Amino acid sequence: MKRLLLYLYVITACICCTPRGGISDELFDPEEWKAWEEPTHTANSRRHMVPGLFAAYELTGMSRKEVVKLLGEPNFKVHGVHRYYLSYRGEEVSGSLVIRYEDGRVSGFAIW
Repeated sequence: MKRLLLYLYVITACICCTPRGGISDELFDPEEWKAWEEPTHTANSRRHMVPGLFAAYELTGMSRKEVVKLLGEPNFKVHGVHRYYLSYRGEEVSGSLVIRYEDGRVSGFAIW
């Protein structure tokens, strides 16, 4: 069941992050990702980097320390879950990369 949910998360992430209608696919840049500030930074810069992140890095199995080194501190964290905001619509968060940990390693992730 967990494996099925993980596959669904990955498929959802791929569908949600596929560039459409003029939105360009950007390469993942760890420094640009970490420099992103809410909500004053380029509104969708993180969202556009997600396909590059998934193409360049296998998140599943990474330790928390490795993820934080790659992505910086999350915008929100609670009980084994880190949330990185991806974009804003006005003053509200309109997308997040949610990373779930079990035993200190990434066990799953999703775009919400």
